[in-house]
Amino acid sequence: MPPMANAQTAPQLRFSIEAWSAWAPGLTDADAWRQWARRPQLPGGDERPELPQYPMLLRRRAERLARMALHTVAQVRAAAACPMVYASPRGETQRAVHMLRELATTGTVAPGPFSLSVHNAVAALESIAHADTGNYTALAAAGETAELAIVEALGLLAEGHDQVIVTVYDETLPQCYRSDVAEADAAFAWSWRVARAEDGAGFELTWDGLETADGFGSRDPGPGSRPPPLPPALRILQFFLSDAESLSHDGSHCRWTWRKVA
Repeated sequence: MPPMANAQTAPQLRFSIEAWSAWAPGLTDADAWRQWARRPQLPGGDERPELPQYPMLLRRRAERLARMALHTVAQVRAAAACPMVYASPRGETQRAVHMLRELATTGTVAPGPFSLSVHNAVAALESIAHADTGNYTALAAAGETAELAIVEALGLLAEGHDQVIVTVYDETLPQCYRSDVAEADAAFAWSWRVARAEDGAGFELTWDGLETADGFGSRDPGPGSRPPPLPPALRILQFFLSDAESLSHDGSHCRWTWRKVA
């Protein structure tokens, strides 16, 4: 059982956001996102970033999920390379479903599409494009993906790195999986370049264990309730762009709390 399941309170994790970028269909620049944060709604549409800053061969290999992530990373890259954390709740699900159907029909899967469906494929494409041999991590943690990405980034900062780029991204679910997922889903990506905040202004992330009869936090929203209108990672982005001072999010074992601190 993870330590956080024992109803213990975590230390405060403070950081600053040095640069940010986000992309979703219909929301392609900072002004659009700030307006969205005032009246948020689930993004929808078929658009995808063009990625003119990347080589043609890479653009041809990248589906929309990868394109969204690559676009936002490009906007927050600094002159000096730094570690990167890539975090997606489900990854290349659309590509994977196509491959599974191909496997069921033909008994084979082409190695090219398979290599681009693995969870670190976006990180690999970005590092190849920039000849970047530095540290990157790819992770997935369902509805707590954004929180665990920040925890990973703060661990890298604690090891002595000056900055870390965190990219959180997801794609709409294939229809065959829709009935198995309670929370809202959307196509989006956002990137933050984070640094240590020490005692200065920034953000804090804390967690407290959830106590239930079996010792685990419950994901059941209860009778009569409705899933939140936004995926958890988009709620966090809205909090970042809004005037709200805090945001709490119940995960599988703990309650995460984001705070803005002066």
